[in-house]
Amino acid sequence: MPGKYHESEVFDDGEEPMEESVSSPDLDKLLYRIGQCTDYQCLYALEESFNKCGLTVQASSNSRMILCKLRDGKPITEHVIDDYLFIGSIGEKAKELTDRVVEKVCDFVRTNAGKPSRVENVARVWRNGLRMYESTIRIMNEDVQEIAGDMLLG
Repeated sequence: MPGKYHESEVFDDGEEPMEESVSSPDLDKLLYRIGQCTDYQCLYALEESFNKCGLTVQASSNSRMILCKLRDGKPITEHVIDDYLFIGSIGEKAKELTDRVVEKVCDFVRTNAGKPSRVENVARVWRNGLRMYESTIRIMNEDVQEIAGDMLLG
């Protein structure tokens, strides 16, 4: 049946394959643009293109940048590699991208592209010269010490 997945397709994380609502031209254009990025700032600036493919670039509370799934207007950061990928830091924005980084980011995009979406209920502002969301998102493994410190000091 066109538009349906075979019942025999099984995915470890319970996700379906790339949704058909992602237009191939948007995905192809994003993959091309990633390949043309010369530094991390260029990669981070592709936020609008990532959103067209159901993905987002966000800053974690430790100033690390992640590329993650975007579902129902919310960044998904449950499982590293499956839901999100560390792609650099705010301080490394002028650092040149390696071929390996480009390859891994493209693999993540191909595997996790979904229907177009945007982060909801978060005001956009310019942050450190990049068009990023002002708020940061917490990643449990990364923020354990910070959360423990907040509990002790709070």
